[in-house]
Amino acid sequence: MPKAKSKAKGWIILAGFLVVLGWLTYLLLPKSPAPVAAKFEPAAEPQRPASYLEVPSDPRGQYTVLGVSKVDYSHVQIDTLREGSSGTSYSRRLVDCGQAKIMYLGTGETLQEMERERPDPGMVPIVEGSIAFYVAKRACRDSPIRKYTLD
Repeated sequence: MPKAKSKAKGWIILAGFLVVLGWLTYLLLPKSPAPVAAKFEPAAEPQRPASYLEVPSDPRGQYTVLGVSKVDYSHVQIDTLREGSSGTSYSRRLVDCGQAKIMYLGTGETLQEMERERPDPGMVPIVEGSIAFYVAKRACRDSPIRKYTLD
């Protein structure tokens, strides 16, 4: 019988050795970082391109600024595209940022039509909240004299 005890004792020692070896291996091997819980972030609003122009007084139209160029110290030319239920239209306006006045230089269903149009006979005052107001505000935002008018 003594042999049975020594066999069992040998297996117990071997099992204990393997447990200790496994534990040491676990402690000494590098660990991967614990997964970080995902942070809840509300969905971001869709980004609009820089050329998008918000015109609250025309909720059915979507406006895009095609180009803005300074004509002189107080005058800026702005080309816009309007897309809506009535179709597509292009407009070129001249804005006097110092006097808060505006005039059409041309409008049409295509760029070519817009460029062929004759300009309005003169400039008219900009009415706050009108389509012209938002177009002029965008056109004059980089003008050095905009503080006098459309803010």
